[in-house]
Amino acid sequence: MQNLRKPTFSNICFDTPLLPTSILLGVGILIGDIAFPYIRSLLLPLVCIVISLLLSAIYFRKVALFCIGSTLILFGVFRLSINRIDDIHEWPKEKQVYIGTIREVPKEKEKSWIADVWIGKEKVRATLLKGKNQPHLGDKILLNTQIEQPHNNGNPGEFDYATYLRRQDYKGVCFCYADNWKISETAESLSFLQKGKERLIRQYKDYLDGEDLAVIAAMTLGEKSLLTSDTKDLFSETGTSHILALSGLHLGILFMLVFYLLRHTRKRFQRVILTGITLLLIWMFVGLVGAPMSLCRAALMSTIGLIAGCLRRNVKAIDCLSLAVVTILLISPQAIFDIGFQLSVSAVIGIVIISPILPRFRFVEKYKILQVIYKLLITSLCAQIGTAPLVGLYFHIFPTYSILSSIIVIPLASIILLTSLLFFLIPFAQPILAISLHTSIRVLKHSLTFINEFPYSHIDIYPSIFIAVIIYLLIYQIYSFILTHRSWKIYGISFYVLLLFIATIINIEQHKLSPQIIIYNLYKCPNIHFISKNNSSQIWVSDSVQNSKKLTFIKKSFWKEYQLNPKTITTSLRTSRKYNYFRFHEKTIIVLQENMPYKASEQINIDILYICKGYKQQLDNALKYITPKLIIIDNSLSDFYRKRLIKDASKNAIEIYDIKKQGAYILDLDKKEANKGF
Repeated sequence: MQNLRKPTFSNICFDTPLLPTSILLGVGILIGDIAFPYIRSLLLPLVCIVISLLLSAIYFRKVALFCIGSTLILFGVFRLSINRIDDIHEWPKEKQVYIGTIREVPKEKEKSWIADVWIGKEKVRATLLKGKNQPHLGDKILLNTQIEQPHNNGNPGEFDYATYLRRQDYKGVCFCYADNWKISETAESLSFLQKGKERLIRQYKDYLDGEDLAVIAAMTLGEKSLLTSDTKDLFSETGTSHILALSGLHLGILFMLVFYLLRHTRKRFQRVILTGITLLLIWMFVGLVGAPMSLCRAALMSTIGLIAGCLRRNVKAIDCLSLAVVTILLISPQAIFDIGFQLSVSAVIGIVIISPILPRFRFVEKYKILQVIYKLLITSLCAQIGTAPLVGLYFHIFPTYSILSSIIVIPLASIILLTSLLFFLIPFAQPILAISLHTSIRVLKHSLTFINEFPYSHIDIYPSIFIAVIIYLLIYQIYSFILTHRSWKIYGISFYVLLLFIATIINIEQHKLSPQIIIYNLYKCPNIHFISKNNSSQIWVSDSVQNSKKLTFIKKSFWKEYQLNPKTITTSLRTSRKYNYFRFHEKTIIVLQENMPYKASEQINIDILYICKGYKQQLDNALKYITPKLIIIDNSLSDFYRKRLIKDASKNAIEIYDIKKQGAYILDLDKKEANKGF
């Protein structure tokens, strides 16, 4: 602790220059992502500004630090802009036949397959309804479909799927019925690493199945498509989901023996050869499992450390991390938005920065077993401090007993990973090793289930980005105070605590909903959600028993965050057998799911006419009975009926809202205005 310098800005810049470099580059990329729509035509002036700042840094030393910092930020903006120039690919607006190649293992759902299809050089996410065909890695596939730009459903609280796909370099999405796609007879040959991964998964399948197969495939090969939502939730709620995401932990365990040999190899020639072989094996493993960003970060840090060791140079862990981050961001600036990458980096920063300032106890040093347990505790605590704000922000959870879980999980994970390595290296022992894997995974899951049943095993939290940033600033301020012991740092800590308190109060107030009417964008699931003050609510769902599953994502996101527990409305106020009638806060809604009689018997003025599957007549026939201010057409209607209704509404000068194209309909009754999605 005595060797640690005061964490002032100048000390950080001169002691670890790559750390501020990576931070400023990251800031530039974030700014570039926000400002890209406004600066895409200004890339040449941006380059000129970067060059001018570099020249200023060379010739005007007094402002060199400012110029270098500004250059890094602008370079980050420029690098992201270059990466995003070809984001949008224009697809034909009608159905066409496409020929593509499946280059990732398709994910099986209950009624469909999710396949990543390369059409030429463009990657498309295809949803294929199940039929006679079954897609496989390497297959050539014929698609008769319309490809669209990735888009969201516009439901409140939903995951921003469109942005996620864009950042993963998808250029389109499509949906195919069972008779609109087929596998061609010729299949494209797989790469050496793809064949290897397929072969390893098949070996697992020979001896393991169900959740055992899903967990081991995720932990060793990065194949998460087999994991059920219950298993993911279990690991997330106990704070051990990092076990399922390949990272430095997995790399360290799998290459434990090699790293040990390298530390004890004295001869230079042997060390160089062993280092070369190790690096080859590490990067082959990275390629084998699909190169997730968290593993790339760990592999780059290992590469830097091994090369430095081979050259007999000492290198600090924070410098290795910073260089790895800079390298990844220069190659793939979109990596900064990868949640696994963010968690991986923040965990390492927590371990590297915080662990040296934690106390050491003499009685621990006397016993090897206590040293191992204490080191495990310290590492888990520091990693949790580093990742807790991000975990709360992205997963809306705080695992209370994550340190206890880690003490149990990490040794078990080590056993599972080493056993899986032996499973592939000793084929004749696979039946015995499979039993060991099965037992270890069962013990792992039962242990986590037991911990998850503790009272307050996890706390649901919904912090804003602002709150997460304040927490990180508060952690840094406390860290700085521990190192410097300067009394004025207490004022900084008090300021951030006060700011955190105010931000939390604002966040709580923002989670109090005003009275609203929401129609969610759900496939073939007509619905209306009525929300009153104090977040009490009722929901009408057509065929509520059959469609209850389609509300699952809404329940887990929006309802859970805002503590909504709506009562299901099974009937409505009916003025006729042909439609449902609702009245809420002076707003009147009629739901049409059947054709209307051709002779009008009554005329009614309403606010909203909600047309769903089942109504097949011209709009004029409904307008004989109903005079609406707004017409909403549901996602359940086919394209033919949707287009006809839009045309008829335009002819009658009535405003129309298309759920499928515009997203969920949200009417704020206090503001008396509707939002297109959340």
